[in-house]
Amino acid sequence: MNLIIDGSVLVADHFSGIGHYLQGIVEQLDKELGEDENRDLNVSIVVPYKRADRLEKYHFKNITIKKIPLPMSVFRKLVVKDSLPKMDTFFGKGVYFFPDYNTWPLSEGSRAITTVHDLSFIEVPQYVDDTNAAFLKDTLDKTIKRTAKIATVTHTMKQQLMSQFNLSNERVIVTENAADTAHFYKRSETEIK
Repeated sequence: MNLIIDGSVLVADHFSGIGHYLQGIVEQLDKELGEDENRDLNVSIVVPYKRADRLEKYHFKNITIKKIPLPMSVFRKLVVKDSLPKMDTFFGKGVYFFPDYNTWPLSEGSRAITTVHDLSFIEVPQYVDDTNAAFLKDTLDKTIKRTAKIATVTHTMKQQLMSQFNLSNERVIVTENAADTAHFYKRSETEIK
């Protein structure tokens, strides 16, 4: 099976919370792919070509990097205008994972899982930039039509998504955030002092 991941948030100029979310997922995937029972899973991260070198710091052993033959600025404009072609034409059929609300157009035979982190642009629009809120609303409407599954990080958000968009329980999955045990662990008395 092929798993293709939109890695744009990993190479963005501003490394956001969604970047941390995806980093945790792909680093763990890279470790798990080294185990024999996972040999039939091929994982690729797709990023604009001029930013692919930004992934070198992760030292992936089992994940392939695929490059979008466009600069990030052009790619982002095509995303915003919903003008991307069917992206699996370039990167192959499989399951596509999108960590940041937006789902690329895909042809029949490929499926998408898209993460929706919150609905603040609907719930508290006064705290969200108007342009960004309009983009997210439009994007989410298209994403819901295009994606097979919607992932979210809490059971509360799952319930909100199901209610707001009349989605079935099976269509929304919870993928809780995990703590990075390299930084978050029970501290010794000495460290606490």
